[in-house]
Amino acid sequence: MKHKAVIFIMLLGLLVVQSCSINDTPEKIQKEELAFIIQTMEDAISTTPYSALILHASVDVISVLDDDSIEKHIYHAKILETYRGQKLENISYTMFVEKGETVFTNKEPFVVILCVNNEGFYWPGTGSSFPATEKIVEAAKRISQNVKLIQQSFPYCE
Repeated sequence: MKHKAVIFIMLLGLLVVQSCSINDTPEKIQKEELAFIIQTMEDAISTTPYSALILHASVDVISVLDDDSIEKHIYHAKILETYRGQKLENISYTMFVEKGETVFTNKEPFVVILCVNNEGFYWPGTGSSFPATEKIVEAAKRISQNVKLIQQSFPYCE
């Protein structure tokens, strides 16, 4: 199911790119890109159990014992605002990446969408983090007010 969501997001992105013509103004293109980002974020928030505005504090890089090509990155962050899920002050979440991949060290706040399993929070993949612009943060607040409070299934995490 996760792969279908990623394919859908990629196809939607192609439609946005194709809808831009050579005569489009930068403002029109920016509006279309923002609309795409907000729609992607809405889909992600409604199909995952946790979303928040965070600021990274540190990251631990750990080798995966049974796979030499994969590393486990454990990110530690301060939560500035919770949109969906338990309200916490700090959070740690896991991301599995190819060995040697650049560690994400953004020092600016951003909106993150997370899944949870028996080991804790984890990053579900592409389309799960968004820049904390004023319009995106406003949209995250609005979207989170319209999601189901009690939800059993989270398709983006499957």
